[in-house]
Parts: sequence; C-alpha cells; structure tokens
Amino acid sequence: MAKLYTVDRRGALHTDYVMELIKDFNNFEICKIADLCDRSESISRLEKMFPDGISNHGKQYLIDSWLILERNGIRTNYAPVEPLMEAVLELVRRSEFPNLPSRMSSMFCWESLDCANNFITSNRLTNVNIYEIEAKDYFVGDMSIIFLGGQLVHSLELARKYWAGEKGPKPILEAVVPLPIKIGKQIQ
Repeated sequence: MAKLYTVDRRGALHTDYVMELIKDFNNFEICKIADLCDRSESISRLEKMFPDGISNHGKQYLIDSWLILERNGIRTNYAPVEPLMEAVLELVRRSEFPNLPSRMSSMFCWESLDCANNFITSNRLTNVNIYEIEAKDYFVGDMSIIFLGGQLVHSLELARKYWAGEKGPKPILEAVVPLPIKIGKQIQ
C-alpha cells in the first residue's frame, strides 16, 4: 500500500470517512435538450457508462457543468474548457487504456506532502486540509499536459500522453485513485 495525500478543497473530509461512488442520479438536475435528449436517456447513459457510479469529480464535469444554455428559445454555446477536456480524457482512456481508472470515478492525490503543499500554494488555496490515504491501485499522470490543444487532434494526443504516463517539461504528477477509499489521518 502506498501512502498518498489529498487536499480537501471542499472541507468535506474527515478521518475514517469513506469516499464512495455516487450511484443514484435521480436527485440531480439533469435537463432535457429540446426534443433530442431527455432526462431518462441521460441517466441511462450515465448508468451504462459508469455502472459502478461516479465520483464527485465525475459529477462536477458530467452533470454540474453546463455546456449549452437556452435563453428565450435561443441556444447559445457556453462550452467551458474543463468538461470538454475531461470528456476527451475519458474517451481516450476507454479506447486505448481501459485498464486504467476513470477520472470520473476517482479522487486525486499527491505522492508526497511537498507536492500537496505545492498544489495548495500554486492554486492560492486557503483554509484547506490535507489527509493521508493508503491505496494499492492508482495511476499517476502529469496534470500539466491536461488542456485543450490548438486543434482537437492535439487534445486527443495530449490525452494519450497523459494516460501513457508521459510527462511534459514541468510535470505536476497527480495520483488518480479509484473509489471507494477510506480517508486516513489529517496531516494539516
């Protein structure tokens, strides 16, 4: 078992808390898209793609982030970058690296306390805690190469490099830890 460190940005963790997968999507705000896709179809898609459930990270990007808004009957593209990159990462993982854990059903950790503290400092986070966890199976990828490239083909290649374990010039290595996982002691 490896000792890893997670930064609690939401203030939701505590020692011995078990981070579980979310399996019931019925209480979430999932809208209908015109006459193209209704709520039940969307929930069915989530259940088929993630039969064991999704993590809070998965919920954030699959459900909580809106890509298209409709105002007064006019559809506008909103398209925040992060959910689209997460979709690209998941598609590449499924097609080329299906044995690796999905980011949509995982939590994120650091392999050292220094890396966790660097993450806090570089993101100017305040009032956050760090907890230890022990994990047997996890994947380490370079989060510095997770971004949409100049063209979609670049994004696909960057996602492949991420899942292949390749590193950019200034790597920031994150551990993708599949859930469920028990939270250990608070470090700070």
